[in-house]
Amino acid sequence: MIYLIKNIRQFMTEHRFFFFLFVLCQVVSVIVLLFSYGIFQNFNIVKKEAIVMEQSVSISFDKNGEEKLGKIKQAIANISKNYLKETSFFFISIFNQEKNIMIHTKYNDEFIWEPEVAYNVEEQLESGRVFTESEYRNGDKVVIVSKNLATSDTIEILGEEYKIIGIFEEDSPSNMVDISYNAPNDNLEASYISINYDKLPSRAHYLHVKDAFESVFGDRVTFPEFETADVEERYYYNTVMIISVVVALLCAINFSVLYKYILTKRRKTLAIFRMSGCTTRNARRLYIAEIMVISIPLFALCTILYDKLMLPRLGKIFEYLVPAYSSVVYLTLFAIYTLIIYIVLNTMISRYISRTPVNLLKAGEK
Repeated sequence: MIYLIKNIRQFMTEHRFFFFLFVLCQVVSVIVLLFSYGIFQNFNIVKKEAIVMEQSVSISFDKNGEEKLGKIKQAIANISKNYLKETSFFFISIFNQEKNIMIHTKYNDEFIWEPEVAYNVEEQLESGRVFTESEYRNGDKVVIVSKNLATSDTIEILGEEYKIIGIFEEDSPSNMVDISYNAPNDNLEASYISINYDKLPSRAHYLHVKDAFESVFGDRVTFPEFETADVEERYYYNTVMIISVVVALLCAINFSVLYKYILTKRRKTLAIFRMSGCTTRNARRLYIAEIMVISIPLFALCTILYDKLMLPRLGKIFEYLVPAYSSVVYLTLFAIYTLIIYIVLNTMISRYISRTPVNLLKAGEK
């Protein structure tokens, strides 16, 4: 320990410029490693968001392209409540007597009108109003229609009368009918249903929902494949770790080149150590310990500075940068960085100090 402290003190006083480069190299390496991890996470989340914005399961039917609404509700009822809550909303499309009947619904202990859809519909109304919560929940016979269908106060759908409570703007698509989940006759023929998500579902979720529909429709239902969260997350975390290792490896190689140059400045001291009985093993341990004694506190200090000073400012530019970090992440990156530095520098130091004292002295004469 005495030789270690003496060695570090001598390094700081006799080779100030190289000590400064040594510290600067460490600081830059740690900051680059931390930022690279976070920026990749930010990029990946933004990319996944773009995927999720379009992420839906579009279910169609083979029998004349249509199935009864009652059977579709039966299939939805087969989905567990926990999985129903993970969906964003269901959209069911029904064509009846040239009317494009639409159902938007969200499950929240019961089927309700999807709030975002409700807001959008309200913005598109020329007159009237949207469904009340009780009207939607109770399946009251009320609808919102396109202007061309509002020829009276009511509209007929499969022999049932529905009161028109809202009318879409004139420039909205024609023949549209917006209706609640529980209001239509179960004998209506639906041609299309989509299940939409705010976040990618798990593979177990996907298979459960698929089984729920196939248990009712058998091979008449077309249930497409799509990537689930399990696949995305495995690829994502593996990629993050690979990138972290590559960045740490590049930093360690850069660090190794600098430290090798420092060792050449100490070749006379190393040669004297060797002639005085210091084994290559002990010399290697001394230099590795010197690196670690400097590197570990520097990593901790850089992490604190990055987390407290740099990250809040970077978070204003990159939306998902701040949530990417946690104490576990910092510890994992520390372990990767330390291990890579140890392996690379240990290899370089072992090869350098394996030379005889005479060869070390002669190296400086070239």
